[in-house]
Amino acid sequence: GYGVGARLTWAPWNEKGKVLHFGGAAAWEDPNDNDVRFRARAASHITSTRPVDTGNFPDPDTFTKYGLEAATVLGPFSLQGEYMMVNAQDDTSGVSDPDFSGWYAYGSWFLTGESRAYKKGKFARVSPKNTVGKGGMGAWEIAARYSSIDLDDGDFEGGESDTITIGLNWYATKYVRFMANYIM
Repeated sequence: GYGVGARLTWAPWNEKGKVLHFGGAAAWEDPNDNDVRFRARAASHITSTRPVDTGNFPDPDTFTKYGLEAATVLGPFSLQGEYMMVNAQDDTSGVSDPDFSGWYAYGSWFLTGESRAYKKGKFARVSPKNTVGKGGMGAWEIAARYSSIDLDDGDFEGGESDTITIGLNWYATKYVRFMANYIM
């Protein structure tokens, strides 16, 4: 198959410790009659089971994907969210053209005062103010996320899933991170 896609971002604020980010993306694909399916693995990634899965489309035509994103950083606090939608065109006679969607909202707070770094439309690696091994305790972050995906529409029953994640991240150095997450 073949396709085309683009992502545009804009950051009206982009200073150290103060970011406001907006973005949008779109893509069009023609799978050229190759099998296509939409699915997602569990947030824990400890199993290969896919709790939501459309299965293969019997005669796929084209897919159009849209996405919107926004994020802000205010010192040690950050919020981020994204929404994605897929409009599928199915050539099978009598089968409805499904629309699938998913979204998430994420927030975090650095207990040790760091800020998420931002560069060229994406967030960069966290650099602790006081690195472990150099007299510091690293950077400590608490985070929460809610995510939802809906792969049910028309003749397609791929399932729905809602996930809550609460996490604690310890950035010992710029290159070493330990994560503990509770996922429901």
